[in-house]
Amino acid sequence: MTSAALTGIAFALYLIAAVCYGAALFLRAPAAPANDDLAPRLVSRVGRPLLLAGLFVQFWAIGDWCLTTRHSPFASEYGTLTVSAWAIALTFALLDLRAKVAPVGAIALPVACLVLFWGALHARGPIASSPLLASRIVSLHVLAILASFGLFAVAFGCAALYLVQNRLLKARSVAGVFRRLPPLETLDRVAYQTVAYALPLLTLGLALGVAYAYSGR
Repeated sequence: MTSAALTGIAFALYLIAAVCYGAALFLRAPAAPANDDLAPRLVSRVGRPLLLAGLFVQFWAIGDWCLTTRHSPFASEYGTLTVSAWAIALTFALLDLRAKVAPVGAIALPVACLVLFWGALHARGPIASSPLLASRIVSLHVLAILASFGLFAVAFGCAALYLVQNRLLKARSVAGVFRRLPPLETLDRVAYQTVAYALPLLTLGLALGVAYAYSGR
């Protein structure tokens, strides 16, 4: 199976998982009390397995592309974007397994899908053959920055939900689906923790880039 086909499968898995995470909000809404227990089961039995399967398939696609082209994934726009999407999905998967903040997936996973779709559009794009890309330092530089972007994407999801819920609480108009959003304290804590990891990774990536630039290689 080609890397393009695997990327398409990963995209479909991410998209269906995003739908599951988003649907969990509505299934848990007070307007549907009979389905209150269905939401966590939908996420645990369908959403998370699909997300983990998508991560595996996309990792397979990236590895297949590297073996086929004998280049680093960062040698093309396609590879860089697919690794970015994988980093976003992986970051949310780890967060979800730890903090159980399913609503964030309704934002983070669509972002990963958009990035992956944009990368798939450039699957036939040019591949850079610069010796620069063969350096481990450069690969670590790009990987650290992309990992930080994945964390920032999850933090963005938490911040967006925080702003929505905070505004609704102040207006005393919280109803329906928004009654089941995570507490403000949880969203604030998760956003803080993800940014706390993202900034050092971004700093490390920039430092590696500067170090390589001044090494004269």
